[in-house]
Amino acid sequence: AGFHNRVRTVETIPGTYSTRHQPALYGSHTRTVMVSPARTYSERMPATYRTVTQKEVWRPASVRWEYRRDAHGRMTKCKVVVPAVTQPVTRNVMVQPAGTVTRTIPATYTQVRQPLLLSPARNVHSYAPGAYAYVREPMMIRPAGYQVVTQPIVYGTERSKVLVRRGGIGWAPVGRHGHW
Repeated sequence: AGFHNRVRTVETIPGTYSTRHQPALYGSHTRTVMVSPARTYSERMPATYRTVTQKEVWRPASVRWEYRRDAHGRMTKCKVVVPAVTQPVTRNVMVQPAGTVTRTIPATYTQVRQPLLLSPARNVHSYAPGAYAYVREPMMIRPAGYQVVTQPIVYGTERSKVLVRRGGIGWAPVGRHGHW
């Protein structure tokens, strides 16, 4: 029997389970909301006038004939152009007649921030594994004790040469008791 050291794993700190409450997690979401829809209405527009000044002919241009003396002293008939006589006249002129104009007011929108649930409340379970160490400890290979061994009988024949007398060969008993 003998002792030898063996290495064994031993738990030094046991593993633990734990439960932790995790509250709900909220965020926000922004969306566009219509405050007022688009509207269409009609508006009465008065006529538009503008003051315009124009030259107006009071007397048209004309041609008349006159007698004149030429370079040699003779009387000749000459054509004389009489220019037109004009006078500035101021008037109100309609630029655009009265009518109805359709106008559209676009819809108005605003950004609205709304709460949003990102993650509901829950319980989180976790396990922390234990710590282990290696320990050397003596180990018995075979305990002390008695052992009875039974062996079967072995049979065999033994031959040997024996000198009975000198110079000759003869038969003689061999064995424990010395007889045949």
